[in-house]
Amino acid sequence: MTAAAGTAVSLAVFALMLLPPGYAALRLARSRADGPEGLAVAMGLGWSVVLPVLLLEIRLGGRYLLVPLVVACLAWLRPGRESVRRAWALWPDLALPLALGALFHLANASDFRPGPGGASLRLGFDVGDRVSYSLVADELLRAAPDRLENPLFAPLPMQYSLFPALAGLLLRAYAGASGLAAFVWQLHAIGAVFVGLAVAGLLAGWGASRTTRVVTTLLVALGGDLSFLTATANRTGLERSAHFFAFHSFSAESLLYNPWVWGLPLALAALVLAGRWLQAGRRADLALLGLVLGALWQTKVFAFLALLAAALVATVVLRRARLLAVALAGLVGGAPWLLLTALSPGGRGGWPLLPDPLRPVRLSLEVNATLRWAASVLGDAGPAVLLLATVLFLAGGLGVRLVGLPRLLRLARSDASGLHALVAVAMAISIAASLALRGHPMGVDGIQFLTFAQYVSWLYAGPTLGEWLARRAWIAAPLVALALVAPVTSLARKVAPARFATAGSLDLVRVTLRPATLAAAERLRVASDPRDRVLVPLDGDPENVGGVKPLLVAALARRRVVAYGVPLGIPMERVAERREWSRRVYESADPTVVQDAIDRLGAQWVWEDAARPLRVVLPGWTAQQAAPGIRLLSRGGGGS
Repeated sequence: MTAAAGTAVSLAVFALMLLPPGYAALRLARSRADGPEGLAVAMGLGWSVVLPVLLLEIRLGGRYLLVPLVVACLAWLRPGRESVRRAWALWPDLALPLALGALFHLANASDFRPGPGGASLRLGFDVGDRVSYSLVADELLRAAPDRLENPLFAPLPMQYSLFPALAGLLLRAYAGASGLAAFVWQLHAIGAVFVGLAVAGLLAGWGASRTTRVVTTLLVALGGDLSFLTATANRTGLERSAHFFAFHSFSAESLLYNPWVWGLPLALAALVLAGRWLQAGRRADLALLGLVLGALWQTKVFAFLALLAAALVATVVLRRARLLAVALAGLVGGAPWLLLTALSPGGRGGWPLLPDPLRPVRLSLEVNATLRWAASVLGDAGPAVLLLATVLFLAGGLGVRLVGLPRLLRLARSDASGLHALVAVAMAISIAASLALRGHPMGVDGIQFLTFAQYVSWLYAGPTLGEWLARRAWIAAPLVALALVAPVTSLARKVAPARFATAGSLDLVRVTLRPATLAAAERLRVASDPRDRVLVPLDGDPENVGGVKPLLVAALARRRVVAYGVPLGIPMERVAERREWSRRVYESADPTVVQDAIDRLGAQWVWEDAARPLRVVLPGWTAQQAAPGIRLLSRGGGGS
């Protein structure tokens, strides 16, 4: 089966597994289920119901819950000719989402290429992020959610969003997707389809025309900032992401690699349900809203926090009890997941969000020469310069989205339900949080609040531009084109780097693992226990281009590694500590020092390559030839 056919099959299976429970939940609550809006909500509810059931199925060790649930829902719904007619009427709204899914598949499908000469991976953090979620999925098969280990820094604890990993496991189990295929290209292609459906569904409920829905969907998925107008230094080494730090604006681009591709449609489904509750006050809609918000916690916590904080603030400002109920529903829905996977400070070396005022602005001033020049009209330094830089930072990051601000304010004042006021407050809180907080240990996490505001702002800028296209096309068309420049340029460099990236760019670099390495990874998978941990050398291996070989070995062998070069989920000082222990294992000539370092790392297996051999013989360890030039050392001769 080709990669494209595999993605099509996975999309069909995903829809078949999610939509029947979603529509059944709507029927049970006697909530509207027709049209694009019903499809968007059913999708969000299906995600919120199916993935927890899959997690329970995994913990019970069998496949006897999910299929009966889907079959029971179909039997209760009993779709007939009328359902077929309604589904057929949705095809005009499906065309663009399916096209986006095909585009995302095209962009990501070549990131990992297995072949007779080995396997190669495109270099870049955007690729590594997706591979790392395959490790999270494997970890869910090994341990309960409250006992997960970081699969790149085992045995340190793991704190990730679980639902994106569960979605990949759903494709592995029920669509026959391979481990890496599910995460590297299939999930995000399917997610792009659901993003398009969610935008169209929300706007259909707001009474938008089909043209407006098409324009807005296109802008949400492919609309960006004004970074292409700036001179920005390349901090990542990748031309496709060089513009990210100009204004810390990469919402459209992140849909290609980040769980936002699932968090966004879930947040939009929550807005639909919030609107229904605020308008009609039906408790069944409130219950559905709590369910979706709870799932949002485990999918994209930044959107969850923004919406809950906005509901509380809007309650105080507007004095409406129903807005308070929105916040309470989110707290109730998120409570089980909060208790199960609490964001405690222990595993991270501190709390996940810390105060760091204007950090993204200061970072942008370091790399964005245009922003520095514009802000310097008030001097070389000082509060006034930083204030002007902040204004310009937000203007450049929001870009064309600013045309929707009058529409948002008008609707926030005139909408009796308070939904648009809730959205306005959520956007304001998100922008403020992005400027005031940084993530820990991943500092860039704080800016994800701004990412949420950028997505939501298109819901008002898109309709504005859609209306202008009919009356002022000479204004609207150039603005739409401006919004598309940065993300489309980035996408072109991703799809065809040989044509659009310059010579020497990291966009052209691929990490290739030779057949012997693939054979050794497979041998490790067969010979070891799934709970075992392996040490793969971080330095001194010419095959370890970009430092990603341990990540690939972990993904292919489906085993935990104990050290990696990038601080994914742990502080940088812990990364340096484990790197030093790893160095001792391969460079020390003292068996006592080597054994101590292995014990500190907690490894049961050591990967020994001809290019990076150990300098000692370890008592009590058994070596086996896993492939030409590669030995696997295990304590006591086998897995634990």
